Amino acid sequence: MKQPTDVAQFSISTNPIKGPLKWVGMENIKSPIQGFTKDSIPAQISALVSLSKGDQKGIHMSRIYELVQSLSCKTLSKKKIFETLDEMVATQKGSSDAAKLTVKAQPLLQRPALLSEKMGYKSYPMQIHGPRKKNTNQLVVTLRVEYSSTCPCSAALSREAIAEEFMKRFQEGKVDCKDVEAFLTNESTWPAWPHSQRSQAQGHFLLNDHQELPDFSKLVDQMERALGTPTQTAVKRIDEKEFARLNAQNLMFCEDAARRLKAAFQNSEFKDFKFWVRHFESLHSHDVYAESRK
Repeated sequence: MKQPTDVAQFSISTNPIKGPLKWVGMENIKSPIQGFTKDSIPAQISALVSLSKGDQKGIHMSRIYELVQSLSCKTLSKKKIFETLDEMVATQKGSSDAAKLTVKAQPLLQRPALLSEKMGYKSYPMQIHGPRKKNTNQLVVTLRVEYSSTCPCSAALSREAIAEEFMKRFQEGKVDCKDVEAFLTNESTWPAWPHSQRSQAQGHFLLNDHQELPDFSKLVDQMERALGTPTQTAVKRIDEKEFARLNAQNLMFCEDAARRLKAAFQNSEFKDFKFWVRHFESLHSHDVYAESRK
């Protein structure tokens, strides 16, 4: 009778090509996560460990998978993530000395309109990345928000073109208020208009040693307040008018947006942070980019 195969024998490589591997594991494991909103949300989790022993064929995947699934049982916390990282290394029984865990999700937050009673949901892509190396754990929270940006240069050129058209229309010097009103409200008389574009800002926040996971919704609010013109959900006419007014008051290049975000978080408790800002140009077919950090 054939003897059952000992699974342990496969852990030692018989392949002539041997050597350690920087990372081995699983990516995009599907699991619900608690802690970002009042309900659980779907997440994609990547869990990797180093393979430090060159003669070791592979790692114990199932042990890591079970650890990842256990994350759904409790509210996600810094302590729970660090415990999981330590256990990921421990389950490999000497084959690994480093681990990293990445949780990706897109929580939905209900956002009110600017002036009316309308409300709607926005998705905020986020990530929690926890690397563990040489018995040292870190935690980086990444969050992306969308906003509108109106180009200051196009606004200045539009004002110049409007002023030129106004002087052409009323060059005699005597101006009737009704004629001016007609000029200002008639779409066909406006020779130019500034261009805007949807833009993205992504924040990367390194937690200090004594800092817990930040309140997700408060982090969103702080980034959106700094930018001034977050994209909207359901709106009425008064909301759209207010949004146009806010855009006029918040003319900005991508450099301005990056500096605003840095200033807003300069006195925060984060050990370090950086912001990536991208404006998806409506004038050009390329994007523009700026980066700031603490």
